[in-house]
Amino acid sequence: MSNELFKAFRASELHDKNINFLIGSGASASFIPTLKINDDFTYEDILTDSDYSEIKDFIYYQYYKNILRKSFCFFKRDDDADLRKTRRETLSA
Repeated sequence: MSNELFKAFRASELHDKNINFLIGSGASASFIPTLKINDDFTYEDILTDSDYSEIKDFIYYQYYKNILRKSFCFFKRDDDADLRKTRRETLSA
């Protein structure tokens, strides 16, 4: 079986070819929201627009606050129950 695989696929056939591999692409799509802000704008659009260059740090902060922070999962333990939040508590914050 493994010999058949090596016969069917050779890495040398991919050498110098214009091929993009999207490893893990979309794997977290249901867990971490996309960069979309609304139907007209994404965080990427705003960050690459020179009109918003002076508030770039604020935009990064808003992305962290509204998207990334809510994706962190913490599990409660008996010894530090007050210090940790569950995912549901984090999302509702």
